[in-house]
Amino acid sequence: MKTLSMLNLKGGVGKTVSAVGLAKALADLGRGRVLLVDADPQGGLTRWVTNRVPDDFKTANLSSLVQGFTTVPGTLIDLDDTELHADDPSRAALWSGMSLIPTATTRIVVDAIFGGTIDYRALRDPLERDTPDDFAYCVVDVGHGDNDSTRIGVVASDLVITVIAGWQVQSVQQLSEV
Repeated sequence: MKTLSMLNLKGGVGKTVSAVGLAKALADLGRGRVLLVDADPQGGLTRWVTNRVPDDFKTANLSSLVQGFTTVPGTLIDLDDTELHADDPSRAALWSGMSLIPTATTRIVVDAIFGGTIDYRALRDPLERDTPDDFAYCVVDVGHGDNDSTRIGVVASDLVITVIAGWQVQSVQQLSEV
């Protein structure tokens, strides 16, 4: 399984949108399932793909995985499960071939868990050891800032994609003219 993460230390640049778009494109290729990991304590990815708040996943989430309380298979939410989307079954088809490890519930929980003593391999190791073989890709959506939840996502990745906002592209182009 190849693991990719979306990174920018600034918030609001499109990391979550990019993660979802990339994961959907990879799933549509049909080369295997795609695992989404929501390592952003704000939980935008979890909300988007499940249409639920992260608090709905208190016992099986990223924090329980990195603490060793659950395994990857025990944490996975199959996004194409029609029971997950009982209010709108068409959503199950939209997320076909994709699963999610949801975020921890709050920033406070994440800081308490990651508070300076975390082994940054806490996500990488279980992903490598426990992820079912039918997953070809993993896309990690990290939050903003240089913090432990961002670092575990980066360390778990084979490739880190830096997401930049449109105005930053223009700045880079202008800089090259100087």
